[in-house]
Amino acid sequence: HNDVRVAVLVIRSVGSVGGNLMNCPALLLDALKSDQQQIVVQAISSVTNCRENSRKPEIKRLLISIFQGGNERLKFHVSFPLMYGFGYPPAVDFLLKQAQSEDPNTRIQALSLLADSRNRGKPADEKVLKALTPLLKSEDHNTRRRAARALGNYTGEEVVKRLIPLLCEKNNRDVYRKLMEQPDKKMLRRLLAAAAKDSPDEKVRKIAASMVEQLPKEDK
Repeated sequence: HNDVRVAVLVIRSVGSVGGNLMNCPALLLDALKSDQQQIVVQAISSVTNCRENSRKPEIKRLLISIFQGGNERLKFHVSFPLMYGFGYPPAVDFLLKQAQSEDPNTRIQALSLLADSRNRGKPADEKVLKALTPLLKSEDHNTRRRAARALGNYTGEEVVKRLIPLLCEKNNRDVYRKLMEQPDKKMLRRLLAAAAKDSPDEKVRKIAASMVEQLPKEDK
């Protein structure tokens, strides 16, 4: 159609049918090949709704082709479905790199995508720790909060060690919740007890001691 807005509306309508497209319409695949950026962006959002179906390999191939293209905006958009829908490691690497951007909007958007709940319960590897740890000490409160939320979805002792000092933040609800959600309660109690005793920050000591009291008395 001559008016790109019409094409975008068509793709949006097709892509929203039922919210869970078991049989991804071929029209969405055609849209991923469009030379109109607006159409491709909408198609990327639409195929995210496609679950297991016979066209999934083709969807992955087209998304990777977009990711490997020269358009940075499209690369950003396509990284999310590639990361969570297809487990494509380069997409994770790309978002971790974008989280280091000096542009605040780019940085916050990347951290928001990395904080998606689908990372919950995964062990944090060295790559994630290395990328997010410096952001926990950012002068920008919003960056610190988003980075803590992203890192807090992961599990492990190194994650807990990095989050405990952030209990001193004025708005520490996310950090508190992410810590209490850690599955290894024995490890969590040990590190909180150490912080309650040795942290240089009085607020951290008090909160850590209170959290220890809320943990189960016995761990299996």
